[in-house]
Amino acid sequence: MDTTKADLRITKTKAAIRSAFLKLLAQKGFPKLTVKDIIQEAQINRSTFYAHYTDKYDLLNCVEQELLDNLNTAELSDGLIKSDGSQTILESVLSSRARFLKDNGQLFALLMSENGDPAFADKLGESIYRIWTSSDLRGRFVLPDNYAMAALIGILSGILNEWVRGGFKETPDELASIVVSLVGALPKQLVSL
Repeated sequence: MDTTKADLRITKTKAAIRSAFLKLLAQKGFPKLTVKDIIQEAQINRSTFYAHYTDKYDLLNCVEQELLDNLNTAELSDGLIKSDGSQTILESVLSSRARFLKDNGQLFALLMSENGDPAFADKLGESIYRIWTSSDLRGRFVLPDNYAMAALIGILSGILNEWVRGGFKETPDELASIVVSLVGALPKQLVSL
């Protein structure tokens, strides 16, 4: 068989599994969801499911990891820096990530809901940590990095969680401004922007 056709079949099968999983996750919640439910909804054989995933936890982890990997690599748009220089690097980083969150809002909201994964908020916090450390924002802490980082991740995770659960009422740029205002109001002993 042509490898292109095989790759397309794998892609379509994984898409069907993922679609079924997310539909059932919203309906039943993760604890009540079974592999049997997924294979019936996706209209695949049990062996097909297990050819791609070890269990429902592996599938959940793959869905979450793909989403968070994409969040970490969301591109900074050149248009994010305002021509008058009024948007800081922090606002640019936050705006690009907030746009990605909003574009994938249904999935983030589902994973953060009571039907989703209780550990997803911690995974999002780890993702925020990777974004912070991979950007030009490193080295701006006055306190030891581990404590300052824990405080900032807690603040950012809480704000993002509220924004997602609140239905994305603010625009990504407005959210970035809120975060920058809040971080700017932090004591200078924590962070120097």
